[in-house]
Amino acid sequence: MVEQKNKKHNWGCSIVVIILLVSVFAFAGFKTNENSTNAPSQSAQPAHENKADKTEAIIMAEEFVKDRLVSPSSAKFPWRSSETTAVKVDEDTWVISSYVDSQNKFGAMLRTYYIAKVKYLGNDKWQLLDLEFYEK
Repeated sequence: MVEQKNKKHNWGCSIVVIILLVSVFAFAGFKTNENSTNAPSQSAQPAHENKADKTEAIIMAEEFVKDRLVSPSSAKFPWRSSETTAVKVDEDTWVISSYVDSQNKFGAMLRTYYIAKVKYLGNDKWQLLDLEFYEK
């Protein structure tokens, strides 16, 4: 009787293991087929096009501005896009106009307006072409 239960238990475990193995191989085969059908379209359109983007241009202008502040860690840029303008000059060049609130050398918070001209060089590299600070 005990021997018969062990045989049934072993047979049940074997079936579960076989089902799991078939499932794993089926899933792996599905993933392989899915990737192979998408491969040509992925190579035709790279994930990150090598072009300048408005949002990236604004972020990079802010980084260039921070680099020239007395207290870069105190820099606060506007959240609302209506307070920041980005004009595309050509395919890779943007002129950003906005402001930054930051501490001066005495610790007082001041608002400084700026106009930055940035150029996308490709491969996630940007160049600052011009940066002017002014007060209103």
